[in-house]
Parts: sequence; structure tokens; C-alpha cells
Amino acid sequence: MGLFGPSKSNVLCVDDSEEIQSLIKLFLSEAGYRVTQAMSGREALELAEKSKPDLILMDIYMKGMDGIAACAELKKNPKLASIPVVMCTALSLLKDINRAFAAGASDYITKPIDKKVLLEKIEKYILKKG
Repeated sequence: MGLFGPSKSNVLCVDDSEEIQSLIKLFLSEAGYRVTQAMSGREALELAEKSKPDLILMDIYMKGMDGIAACAELKKNPKLASIPVVMCTALSLLKDINRAFAAGASDYITKPIDKKVLLEKIEKYILKKG
């Protein structure tokens, strides 16, 4: 990705599964991204406010505040609203996809996570911002 590449880009990964967190961090770190992690929607909002990530990968079903609610809250905050949110979830029904987009999600990836698809989606939004 050139001289400035993805190493300058920070991705916030939000998932309540440590296994998923580890897998995504491995994929993204290998590709040169910096990865910040959150285990809940509430923690994601706090970290996004502090670190202003370039993109947020967010699971839908989590304890407490789920990904749909967290995405909707992010989009209400003028400081955070421009951050692309890619939902990354096992849910693949049209109603779930529609709920994600209605909350402000930019895109949607289904689990199990395909590394190539994940990186393509992220690069699409990171390059758009750069």
C-alpha cells in the first residue's frame, strides 16, 4: 500500500470472543494495521472517543450494549460519525443486515471470517479516507 501504507491506520476490533479477537488481530497485524480491541459496545465507544480509529470492526451480539446499539451511538457523535463501521458477525439473515445498515454500518462481513474478504473490506474504507 505504498509508503504510508496501512501501518498508519488503526482498526478498533469489537468482539466479546477472545478467540475472534486474537484471529482478527493476527490477520490485521500481519497486514500492517495497528489494532485496538474492545470486548463490548460500551468499551468500544470509550476507546473510539480516545483513539479515533480509522475503522471499527464490530460484532452484533455482545453482552450489555450490542453492536447495533453501539454503532447507532457512534453515528450520533459528530466526532465519531465519519468512522466507517464494518459489522463482523455470524448473523447472515437479511433482517440482521438491514438492522446493521439502519444503525449506520458501512459494511457487513459474516463469520467464519475469511482473511481475504476482511482485508479487502478494510482496505476499501481505509483507502477511501486517505
